[in-house]
Amino acid sequence: MIRYVLLSALFLTALHLTGQTTFKKRFGTSALDRAWCIEVLPDNSFIVGGGSFGGGLGSEDALLVKFSAAGNVEWSRVYGGSGFDRFTKLTACSDGNFLAMGETNSMGAGNTDIYVLKFDGSGNVLWERTCGGSNIENARGICEVS
Repeated sequence: MIRYVLLSALFLTALHLTGQTTFKKRFGTSALDRAWCIEVLPDNSFIVGGGSFGGGLGSEDALLVKFSAAGNVEWSRVYGGSGFDRFTKLTACSDGNFLAMGETNSMGAGNTDIYVLKFDGSGNVLWERTCGGSNIENARGICEVS
C-alpha cells in the first residue's frame, strides 16, 4: 500500500511539473509546416527541425527554426532543392555546431536518399552530404563521432 501511495505521489508531482506552460507561440508559413525534431540548448533556447511546403525551394523544404528561451524566433532557414527535403533528427556537436539529418529526393543518387547537414548557431551551412543508391534510403538517428 505504501508503494502505491508513494508511486501515486511521484506521478502527480511529475504531472504537475511537466504540465506547466511557459509560453505559447506559433510559427509557420502560409502552407503546411511540420516539426519532426527539437534540440534544447544549454541556455534553454532550442532549434526545431522539420519540413515546410511554404519555403519556396521545392515541394517540401528542409526547415530549421531557432527560438530563444522565451520562444521568440531568432532565425529560420530552409534547405534543399526542387524536390522534397526534410529534417527528422538534430544533435548538438562538441564544437558548438549542429548536425541535422533527414531525407531528400532533390539531390543524391536517386529516389530518396539520406540528407545530412552541418550548420553553425546562425543556421549557416558548414557542409552537406547525401548518401544512398537508386532505392529508398532512410535514417532514423544521428550522433557525433570523433
